[in-house]
Amino acid sequence: MFLKFSGECNEAWTSFGGSQYKICDTPTQKWIDAQKTCQNMGANLPKVETDAENTFLYNLQRNAKIQNTWMGMKRDENNLFYWFDGSSLNYTNWSPGQPDHWKGREHCAHIVISRNRKWNDVPCVWDGNAPRFICEVGMYPNLQIFA
Repeated sequence: MFLKFSGECNEAWTSFGGSQYKICDTPTQKWIDAQKTCQNMGANLPKVETDAENTFLYNLQRNAKIQNTWMGMKRDENNLFYWFDGSSLNYTNWSPGQPDHWKGREHCAHIVISRNRKWNDVPCVWDGNAPRFICEVGMYPNLQIFA
């Protein structure tokens, strides 16, 4: 089932480094629902490739007063994270001790404001205060998600 686009995403796209980004201030408990909502707009969850891009996303999130946002990565069967398009992570910014795959159930990731731009691995179905998300379109528009 899709999370329907219902206007909770900022209407404006913001440019940075050849991509466009849109903030969606909608609590979204499932990573897949956030990714599908982005895809409905011709975008994907962000693929963070540089420290500058990570800082840009952190500032978008902080300025919108959003505590955490889903990222466009998942853990594979070999226990490695990869981007939604199947590519490996060439840049990372994990919090100390992360990713820890707590209780063997943390297969997705988010950017956390309280950890100063750092990443944390989390379950792909969130319990509690669900993350919001940012959509990105640019260098890889309209790619389909993996299963």
